[in-house]
Amino acid sequence: MRRAIGFDLDGTLFDDRQYVRQGFDAAASYLARETGRDLRDAFADAYFERGITDRTFDVVCREQGLDPAYVPALIEAYHGSTAPLDPAPGAESVLQSLGRICRIGVLTGGRRGRSKLERLGLDTFVDAVVVTPDRDLSKRQREAFSVFYDELGVEPHESIFVGDRPELDLRWPAELGALTVWIRGTDRSRPVNSPTHEPTAVVDELRRLPEVLESIGAIPRARE
Repeated sequence: MRRAIGFDLDGTLFDDRQYVRQGFDAAASYLARETGRDLRDAFADAYFERGITDRTFDVVCREQGLDPAYVPALIEAYHGSTAPLDPAPGAESVLQSLGRICRIGVLTGGRRGRSKLERLGLDTFVDAVVVTPDRDLSKRQREAFSVFYDELGVEPHESIFVGDRPELDLRWPAELGALTVWIRGTDRSRPVNSPTHEPTAVVDELRRLPEVLESIGAIPRARE
């Protein structure tokens, strides 16, 4: 049996598009107070429809003729939202049941990772959290996972790591000796094999994770 299970956060334990939409709502509310203009739809259109996921506020402010000096405050408002978030279906029960037999850790590359867990209501199920921006690290670096396993208090070969992006979430755990599970979600067009890593197992929904872990012998089978 594996002693610990690590999880990615955004896209794995919750649909992170919620965070983006709530962040845009907060940023738009700030801007409306300051300028009287509501750019909520412009932010969402740039990000979700036009695929401008990097420097979104810079692009929209430039297109709308707004002073770029607003951008830092928009970013702060975006990440400062405290609205509740909905976890992925089954996330709470999965963490609760697995937490009875394993240590649970979260490694995230997103800002405000601890705040997100609290807003999701999942923080009480987690034993260790590593937010890579707070450590000047990236999940593309092996060191981030070494720090994570130190925080979790286990060796990689004693663990499982679960994520929705194999090339980012699963490569280093696999190379360090962990079993890996890809939460594929609804996109069945994505191949199981990534250019950098073939996961130990694939599951379409987080709620099915325990049965998949049982099937590969990573955790004991539940008693009938």
